[in-house]
Amino acid sequence: MSTLSPEKEELIKQDLNAITQQLSLLDPIPLGTGNWGRVYRCQEISGQFVAVKIQKTDEYLDQEYAAAEMLNQLPTEYFIKSFGQYKFSDRVFIVMEYANMQTLQKATDACLMPRVNILIILAHDILEFLSHLHSHNLVHCDIKPPNILFSRVEDTDFFVPKICDFCECSGMETMKTSLEIGGPPFYHPPEVWNKMSNYDGGVDIWELGLVLYLLATGKSIHHPSAFLTLRQYGLALPTDIQPKHELKEINKEQQDLLLDKNGVHLKDTIGNDFLQLLSLMLTFDPRKRPTAAQLLTHHVFTNAQFDISHIPIGYAEELGLKVDYKSQHIAQPNIPMAQVARIPLDKPITKEQKKEIIPIDLNTLAQQLGLRERNQFEDLKLMISEGFQVLKTLGEGGYGRVYLVHHPELGIIAAKIMDNKDFDQREWDISGILNKEACPFIIQNILARKFQTQTVILLEYANLNSLWSLIKKRKVFPLTIIRAILKQILIGLSMMHSKGLIHRDIKGENILLHCPPGTERVFLKLADFGLVKLQKNIDQTTQMTAVGTTPFMPPELLIGVEGDEEVKADSKVCI
Repeated sequence: MSTLSPEKEELIKQDLNAITQQLSLLDPIPLGTGNWGRVYRCQEISGQFVAVKIQKTDEYLDQEYAAAEMLNQLPTEYFIKSFGQYKFSDRVFIVMEYANMQTLQKATDACLMPRVNILIILAHDILEFLSHLHSHNLVHCDIKPPNILFSRVEDTDFFVPKICDFCECSGMETMKTSLEIGGPPFYHPPEVWNKMSNYDGGVDIWELGLVLYLLATGKSIHHPSAFLTLRQYGLALPTDIQPKHELKEINKEQQDLLLDKNGVHLKDTIGNDFLQLLSLMLTFDPRKRPTAAQLLTHHVFTNAQFDISHIPIGYAEELGLKVDYKSQHIAQPNIPMAQVARIPLDKPITKEQKKEIIPIDLNTLAQQLGLRERNQFEDLKLMISEGFQVLKTLGEGGYGRVYLVHHPELGIIAAKIMDNKDFDQREWDISGILNKEACPFIIQNILARKFQTQTVILLEYANLNSLWSLIKKRKVFPLTIIRAILKQILIGLSMMHSKGLIHRDIKGENILLHCPPGTERVFLKLADFGLVKLQKNIDQTTQMTAVGTTPFMPPELLIGVEGDEEVKADSKVCI
């Protein structure tokens, strides 16, 4: 029996419908809800996972997405990337990278104390992100365990931390005159508690230091005195490892800060070097607190004898994490998928600015897609004018250009574009014959249309590259896999032959792979019908010119190659 109120159930129902109908995403699953909105995990038709955050339009701050759009250009992987924003009715839908291993809050809630190597990696990776963020005069202002996600790096045995949620992100110019900042007060540094103003990136440094202190000591955020003492003094080093020129006695309360929840001194658990780093991050005086860039030069990182760019998957349990082996995909952004509000981040946002949506121009879009040729630019212009969203380039050759596109009515499909002079009506007629009887092992063509100078063919999209991508790896496959591959190809060929069609160019590049989202199955699909021969009588042999890719031709066709003469070949033997 559902514990949700009827109003909440109706809201989620509306969300799910909008995600599938408006965004063309599959299998939305609720991940969480709060005052900030609701988050769902969804699948693209390619099989990749994304997260969708939904908020009310009047509660959404355009600066969050504007900041995220800028951050997408940063050369670091340690934050959640945003792919686009959509506004429907009274809601904003933000499509984001999906992190598949939960948050750091699992560890802090359970008062876990992971090994120091994990703490070093966490500190390094998040400081790397903060150094980039601060170099753009932005401060996150809300570094806390729930905003530190983890995601497994695809096809590896490692995972990385990723900072999320830029709702409280603020420009440094604004912070200089502010007395308060957003986010929960527990993680705020002393200067914010004391309303000293003139804040900067040191806010993030303190907040990260406090998160690392929780992990190093295993203390609960409800500890009766530890965090009050931290805000009063910062984290002072024990006298035996203080720099001699800065030697200061520390009182009993300060000494207690240097003990973990079991009463063991931090020198004996995390070592002197990491304790020194932690002390620098939790320096009481913000003027003496090092920047992220300065902290990255600390010897705890430069002298590390292990890879500090990611965490081995074997350490996941120490952070209270479970590995989602079925959801390891991390979607990568191709282009901003919606119009973006260009809002100065260091100024208050007015209602008029909120309404101001400036479209990305074609030159910017072409640059982001890597389209440099004139014909590619014309392709982009044509597809946008016809209501398509171009996501990325799939391939280019003598046959034309192929793009991954999205259309509200057709979903995600492939678009093959060529000059009119290169369009082969016979190929389209062949596709019409094949489309009369659907076969899961043959790429389906959807429609074709001639424009003034270009012809566009829309066809089914296969999301896993081609069989050649597997062949060229020279990997030996089990017999069971080879049988499955052979069976699917033969079923596709059998269907073609039953229609009197001979493909004549069977090769790895023309056998595409597709995994329907949520099935964990792979289908092979025959593609490229430019050389198909139509038999007038399928029970007899037929005359054929030797065409196709020479290494894959059968002997009976190669006999006549030299003189370019026609030879007789039975279709079943030829293929």
